[in-house]
Amino acid sequence: MPNRSLKPVRLIISDEHEGIKAAIDAAMPSQRQRCRVPFIRNLLAPVPRSDQARVAELVRSAFRTNEAETAWEPSETPASPASSEANQPSEIPCRWQQVAAQSAAQYPQVSKTMIQVQNDVLASQKFSLVWQNQFHSTNSIERPNREIKRRTDAVGVFPDVDLILRLVGALIW
Repeated sequence: MPNRSLKPVRLIISDEHEGIKAAIDAAMPSQRQRCRVPFIRNLLAPVPRSDQARVAELVRSAFRTNEAETAWEPSETPASPASSEANQPSEIPCRWQQVAAQSAAQYPQVSKTMIQVQNDVLASQKFSLVWQNQFHSTNSIERPNREIKRRTDAVGVFPDVDLILRLVGALIW
């Protein structure tokens, strides 16, 4: 991507896969955002199924912010901020830490994990509110990828490259 004039890259969203993290660090050292959907799925693994909806809603509430409140108080200013106003520390206590503390009594593993991954999961909070909801997840990319996989599996073997390009191109456009 750097060879295609994608400079500067301010934020990369990915799953918590060690190979992806290593590739990102090697190719484009920048801030990395952990995708929220698999994060919440992984976070809820030790929670009993009967409590998962309640705990998930509690964690999701930490992501919801408004102009007066931020979910994350940056400990350091990013190398290339998208908005100077988005980096102002809030006087209101950090919502993410409140949720982690609230869940500590009943689910200490959830609380511990939230504190450990705070910087990775809340990296998009450094940007203006206009963009935060747009790039918190990779689901918009994963759905077309699943559809391409499903259709190419149905065809099986492609006689030439043009046919696969035509199929994938039709799905993307």
